[in-house]
This record gives sequence, structure tokens and C-alpha cells, in this order.
Amino acid sequence: MNKDLLYYIPTGEFGKEGVLSLLKTHPEIRFVSLVGIDLAGNDTDEKVPIELFLKNYDDFFAGTAVQTDGSSVVLMNIATLNDARVDMVADPSVNWYIDYNEDNIYENGRPVGTLRIPCFLLHNGKFIDSRSILKDSCAFVADKLKGLLAGGKKVKGMEDVPFEDIEDIEFTIGTELEFWV
Repeated sequence: MNKDLLYYIPTGEFGKEGVLSLLKTHPEIRFVSLVGIDLAGNDTDEKVPIELFLKNYDDFFAGTAVQTDGSSVVLMNIATLNDARVDMVADPSVNWYIDYNEDNIYENGRPVGTLRIPCFLLHNGKFIDSRSILKDSCAFVADKLKGLLAGGKKVKGMEDVPFEDIEDIEFTIGTELEFWV
């Protein structure tokens, strides 16, 4: 790992001005790629020059900066040929990663980087991607669990847990392989 390179931008650590300032100190980061995942796990990404991101930062989160025709994702019964515009809405609630091309060296001697930002896919005002469904599902289950636990009922094996002290429920997701390793 090269200590001069920026490998990720952690969520919540920088505001808009902090992110813009950080990116300006790393001119080797030349592109931004929004990456969305359809319901079948297929991904689509749109790569734009970093200058567009720096100039139109807020538009990336409003879903007005980048669109795709959805040609690399499967949107059966959602998007049709005459209604294929899919807006890509950047997700500020997750870490963003920088992918470097070691075969393409920028003028400062560092490899050219692409900031990869996970995004949601929006079609006709409705989110149609797997990440948005997962996010909504986790929020729904967390709310239901908090409601059940706050109801004062006893849970077998957890009689001594002070449920009123629970502020939030967070989910961790991993593959079966990750759990076995």
C-alpha cells in the first residue's frame, strides 16, 4: 500500500466541503464511478470525470447528475425501451472506495484513480435496486424489533437485558463463506 494514496473516504467523517477539499489534494483521482446493483445482482456503473463531480456535487445525491439506460442491469417489467431512463443516486451513508489503475500513471507519479460510489437506481421516482430494498428491509425490521422489545415483554434467555437502553439496531451482513473463515 502506498501511503501517499487515498484508498477510501469513510462515511460521516467529512462533509461536502471536506470531501471536495480532500479530492482536490489528490489530483491522481481523475474519475468518479457510480455503481448500482439490480435485483438479480447485476451491476451497472457510470464513470464521469472528477471535474463534473466537483462542480455538481449536490446533483449526484439528488439523482440528477448521472443516468443510465439500464442496459447492463435486468429491469424486467420495470424499465422498457421507450421508458428506460434510470437515475443514479449516490449513497452518502456508506464508505466510498478509490480503485487505482497501476498501468496508468498520472503526471504526479501516482496511478490514476477512480472514486467508486455505491448508488441507488431510481426509475420514475421509485427505487428499483437491491441496495434500496435491503436498506428499507433493515430499517423495517429494526423498527419492529425495537417496538417489540420496548413493549415490556420478557424474552427467554434475555431476562436481564435492559431493552429501554437500546438506542438502535444495526445489521451486519456477510456471506456464508465469511462466517466460516
